Amino acid sequence: MGVVVYTDGSCLSNSKGWGGWGAVILFPEEDMPTVISGAKRGVTNNQMELLAVIRALEYVPLSHESITVYTDSAYINNCLRCKWYKQWQANGWMASTGKPVKNREYWEELLYLATEQRHVEFHHVKGHSGDKYNELADSTARTASMEAEVNDRLSQ
Repeated sequence: MGVVVYTDGSCLSNSKGWGGWGAVILFPEEDMPTVISGAKRGVTNNQMELLAVIRALEYVPLSHESITVYTDSAYINNCLRCKWYKQWQANGWMASTGKPVKNREYWEELLYLATEQRHVEFHHVKGHSGDKYNELADSTARTASMEAEVNDRLSQ
C-alpha cells in the first residue's frame, strides 16, 4: 500500500486576501496522519487547491513511489482525468479559448511532481460529505488562511 494524501485549498477573498492550503498525509508505516499547511497572500482558491497538492507531493519522500491523492477540486480532477494539460502543453500552454492557461506555473510544478518523479493517482472526493480526512484538510486550509489574515492585521 502506498501513501494516501487528502488536500484542500481555501481563500477568504479571491485574489485580495489570504489563501490557505492543507494536506493530510497517511504514510503506511505510521499510525497517525501527518498534517501540513500554509498560507499565501493575493491568491485564488484554485491556486490554493493546486498548492496543497504540490506541497503534499514535495513533503512525501521520493522513496514512496506510489501516492494516491484525494481532492474535492473539480478543477484539478477534471484537468487530470480529461488530460487537458496534454493539449495545453501541445498548444504552448494556451487554452482552447486562445488565451494563456491560468495558473500555468502551478500546473507545471504539479505535473512534474505527479508524472515525472513517481506514480500519482488522483481521485475526486465530494467536499463536505463527512469524509474525515477531507474535512481535516479543509479545516486545516481554512485555519491557515484565517491565521495568516489575523497575523497580517495584527502586524499593521
